[in-house]
Amino acid sequence: MCKKLVRTLNDAMVKGVILCVVLHLVGCANSKTEAQLYQPDDELVVLAHGLGRSDWAMWRLAQRLE
Repeated sequence: MCKKLVRTLNDAMVKGVILCVVLHLVGCANSKTEAQLYQPDDELVVLAHGLGRSDWAMWRLAQRLE
């Protein structure tokens, strides 16, 4: 019973480490858009995609908001 529990915990730890590495490597893509200057009275909307997603995850919403 104890060996099975240790093996299960080790498997979970390995899967967690692999998940963290994958999310780190592909999680957030750099946006290639150029910086824009805003005036004090401009409206600004900030879109934040979820963990492990790229800027493409919010592309359709961003297009509609523009």
